[in-house]
Amino acid sequence: MGSSKHKPILPKAYQTVGNMRLEGIQIKAWCTKCQLVFKVDLVAIILRKGPDYSLLGKHPPCRIYECDGRCNFLVSASEGTPMVTLDRWTDD
Repeated sequence: MGSSKHKPILPKAYQTVGNMRLEGIQIKAWCTKCQLVFKVDLVAIILRKGPDYSLLGKHPPCRIYECDGRCNFLVSASEGTPMVTLDRWTDD
């Protein structure tokens, strides 16, 4: 996204999976190859990685059999708010 002075400020609610769960953030994973969207289980991630784990800059493999795509995380602050990619807050 260009220089860091043009990068949007990361909301505290998006910094960690623990914060996302506490704030009730809606989060999904979207495969860039097969275009399917999946629900993200924040509790499962917290149990496995801990509440301080960040999804920023992460691109997990798609869960569809024989799809070798990678997923982007999409977030929404509340019901009815458009989803945006977490990548908007990374340097990539």
